[in-house]
Amino acid sequence: MYVSSNSTPDLVKLLLEKGANASLKNFDDFSALDLAASVDCLKLLTKAA
Repeated sequence: MYVSSNSTPDLVKLLLEKGANASLKNFDDFSALDLAASVDCLKLLTKAA
Protein backbone atom coordinates (compact mmCIF):
# COMPACT_ATOMS: atom_id res chain seq x y z
CA MET A 1 0.00 0.00 0.00
CA TYR A 2 2.82 2.35 0.87
CA VAL A 3 4.75 1.96 -2.39
CA SER A 4 1.53 2.15 -4.39
CA SER A 5 0.52 5.40 -2.73
CA ASN A 6 3.99 6.84 -3.34
CA SER A 7 3.86 6.12 -7.07
CA THR A 8 6.72 3.63 -7.25
CA PRO A 9 5.61 1.10 -9.88
CA ASP A 10 9.00 -0.64 -9.94
CA LEU A 11 8.61 -1.59 -6.30
CA VAL A 12 4.95 -2.52 -6.77
CA LYS A 13 6.00 -4.88 -9.56
CA LEU A 14 8.77 -6.39 -7.44
CA LEU A 15 6.47 -6.97 -4.47
CA LEU A 16 3.82 -8.58 -6.65
CA GLU A 17 6.44 -10.84 -8.25
CA LYS A 18 7.54 -11.89 -4.75
CA GLY A 19 3.99 -12.86 -3.81
CA ALA A 20 2.54 -9.76 -2.17
CA ASN A 21 -1.22 -9.98 -1.69
CA ALA A 22 -2.74 -7.10 -3.65
CA SER A 23 -6.17 -7.63 -2.11
CA LEU A 24 -5.19 -6.93 1.51
CA LYS A 25 -6.95 -3.96 3.07
CA ASN A 26 -5.95 -1.57 5.83
CA PHE A 27 -8.04 -0.60 8.85
CA ASP A 28 -9.89 1.98 6.75
CA ASP A 29 -10.86 -0.74 4.23
CA PHE A 30 -8.56 0.52 1.47
CA SER A 31 -6.38 -1.71 -0.70
CA ALA A 32 -3.18 -0.84 -2.56
CA LEU A 33 -5.33 -0.39 -5.66
CA ASP A 34 -7.50 2.17 -3.85
CA LEU A 35 -4.40 4.10 -2.80
CA ALA A 36 -2.49 3.94 -6.09
CA ALA A 37 -1.01 7.33 -6.98
CA SER A 38 -0.10 6.65 -10.61
CA VAL A 39 -1.51 5.01 -13.69
CA ASP A 40 1.42 2.58 -13.79
CA CYS A 41 0.66 1.37 -10.26
CA LEU A 42 -3.03 1.10 -11.13
CA LYS A 43 -2.25 -1.07 -14.15
CA LEU A 44 0.00 -3.42 -12.19
CA LEU A 45 -2.44 -3.81 -9.33
CA THR A 46 -5.43 -4.27 -11.64
CA LYS A 47 -3.65 -7.17 -13.36
CA ALA A 48 -2.86 -8.73 -9.98
CA ALA A 49 -6.42 -8.49 -8.66
